[in-house]
Amino acid sequence: MGDPELWETVLGWLAQRRLSRGQVWQRLRRRQVEAGVARRLIERLEADGLLDDRAYARDLAEAEVRRGRGPAQIWARLRQRGFDEATIRETWAGLESTVDWRTIAESVAARYDRNDVRDRERLARKLDRMGFRAAIVQAVLEGQRLDEKS
Repeated sequence: MGDPELWETVLGWLAQRRLSRGQVWQRLRRRQVEAGVARRLIERLEADGLLDDRAYARDLAEAEVRRGRGPAQIWARLRQRGFDEATIRETWAGLESTVDWRTIAESVAARYDRNDVRDRERLARKLDRMGFRAAIVQAVLEGQRLDEKS
């Protein structure tokens, strides 16, 4: 496969869906493209503005927040999409300062019976699996409990 043909193939991939640098690298290596050729191609894509991991990671993370995903789910999704650790950490730093994690946790909690002990236990496990900090889990659990005197 010559360089112009390879370039067209990669442009076709990017026309179908947004890809990370890591995903393009994996696809090229599966096609047994030499590492040096793959590296140059990726650098050209980045130079031409066709591949931007920072912007893609940020957009993906923000979309996951809008879907009500928890911190662990978002982190895993970024890894799954092939972003390197530095990009993930940079993206995460931007999220941490702007996202109201308590509101997201409370939206998850709304699906559980607020007075049922088992539901409260299930909710605590769910929020923990989703990666919410213990303080948020506790605050959501305490905030959900209805006043027992009324």
